[in-house]
Amino acid sequence: MPKKLILAVLLSLPASLTVVGTVSAAQPLLLAAAQGKDAQLAKDVEGTVKPQAEQLGAQVTLVVKRGQVVLSGVAPSEDAIRQLVELASTVPGVEQVSSEIEVKPV
Repeated sequence: MPKKLILAVLLSLPASLTVVGTVSAAQPLLLAAAQGKDAQLAKDVEGTVKPQAEQLGAQVTLVVKRGQVVLSGVAPSEDAIRQLVELASTVPGVEQVSSEIEVKPV
């Protein structure tokens, strides 16, 4: 049975996140802006993580919601998973990285 390693890297939250969480007439615009930021952030994280994942022999997909990144897929070792989580956490705009990547030795 493959092992599952779950890691979370918490980073400081930008002030804009609290604005998105408030209820006001402008909320739909703020949520749309947050979704647009998430799409760009997903591209940025993918561009950073994908080359390293390929080098490590990992197959990883990601989901971003309000700056929270969830990595999933398979990797050859727990060390490879740690490297990918740490790398994703370095991307500007990432607030938290969680891993649902399973270890599947080559």
